[in-house]
Order: sequence, then structure tokens, then C-alpha cells
Amino acid sequence: MLYAYYDEDVKPVANDNLRLAYSNIKFENDDPLGATKRIIDTNAEIAFVSEWTGRNLDPIVILSSGYKVVIDEPKNGTHGALVLVKKNISITSRMVKNPVAGPCSIPFITVRVQYGKEHITILGVHAPPPVKACKQTTDKTVSYFASLAFKGKLAKDIGVGRKGDLVILVGDLNTLPYSTTISDISDSGLVDAHKRVGRFMGATWAPFSLLPVMARIDYVFSSPDINVQYLWNTRMPGSDHNMLVVDYK
Repeated sequence: MLYAYYDEDVKPVANDNLRLAYSNIKFENDDPLGATKRIIDTNAEIAFVSEWTGRNLDPIVILSSGYKVVIDEPKNGTHGALVLVKKNISITSRMVKNPVAGPCSIPFITVRVQYGKEHITILGVHAPPPVKACKQTTDKTVSYFASLAFKGKLAKDIGVGRKGDLVILVGDLNTLPYSTTISDISDSGLVDAHKRVGRFMGATWAPFSLLPVMARIDYVFSSPDINVQYLWNTRMPGSDHNMLVVDYK
């Protein structure tokens, strides 16, 4: 059974669980140390970060806390990415160019990790926002991500992923839950973690700084064969997005 916790501290990870964290930390994050400590405190084996600029987290604290950096792509603005992995975890990883062309096209991350006798390909993604400057590429990008899975498995070799792998798709899709492109992801056989726990809306983002988190645009989807144990949707210091933390057994 899957459980969800909102706006509370993330509990210690069980020894036999794989914990994944995702956060859009906001490129203008004004609390880098607080954001860094929040990620570290999750004790996630693998942590994906969007909008990494090289300045909005504290690298010294990260490296002194048992993590290694496997993807380090800082960018000014919203296109940066960072992946942290516990030093005892063996993975392969690679950035992949987004084939959906446009002024806001953001590369995505592929990570491959062993899961029992199988492998999981984790796709860390960040879709363009639905604004005029991005020339209507949000839906096209999310549809492309949906096409990477078929019947809950990876549809083709992509990055370090191999066709037939189990799949986790995690990231900021800049898309609301009732959108047709989110339905496309579900139709690919991947399961929406928030929906499974009965929190379909499960807000993760505040559209304005003075408003509370009130819309869901950050997601975790996974193959139904992956045993999901817990989901936390929790505050990220200095960001307009909540952080998602998921335990897989």
C-alpha cells in the first residue's frame, strides 16, 4: 500500500528501501543552505534537482554528507540539473537532449539502477512552462515523455536506459493533473503516485510568492511492478515548489 504525507518531516528510510527525491529548487532560491539541508535530511539514495545554477545549493555541505555528484549541469535560469547519489549506490547516468525543439527545450536525465533481478530507468524531467516565449512546447514535451513508456516498461533504448526496463518518471511537468498529456502518461502504463493515494490534486507549486502551494505540476510516475511504499510531498526552503520523496521496496 502507498501512503502520502504532506508538509511534515520525512521519516527515516528503511534499510531495504530505495528512496528517491525530486525538487525544483528554483533558480532564484534565496536559502541555498536551507535547501541543501532539506535534501540531505531526506536521506534519499538518489536525489534529482531542477533549476540548479551552481549557486542555489551548498556544494561543500553536499559532498561532506555522503553523496557523490553524478550529473552536474549548472545553468543560469531554469535549465540546470543536478543528480546526487549516495556513495554506496551503483548507477549509470547520462543527460539526453530533448528532441522537442524550441527556445525552452531542456535536456532530461536518465539513470539506471538495479532493482532485484531487474533494472529501473529513472527519467528526471523538466518540461517548459506554458508561456508564450516557449512557443507551445509544453504539451509536445510531456507527450514525448509519455511515448518513452509502453505497457509500463521502457519503450526503447534511451540514454543509459534499455528497452524493457522498469520506469520511474519524475519531475516538473508544468502541467495540471486533468490535462490530456498527463492522461497520455497514465495510458503508457505508468502509475501516478499521488493518484494512487487518493490525493489527485496533491498541490506542489505556488503560482505567486504570497500564495500557498495550490497546484500540482510535479509528478512521480512508475511502473506498476515497482513496489511503492511511501510518498512525501514536503516544503522546500526558498522554492515555490514542494519536494517529492518516494520510498520503493
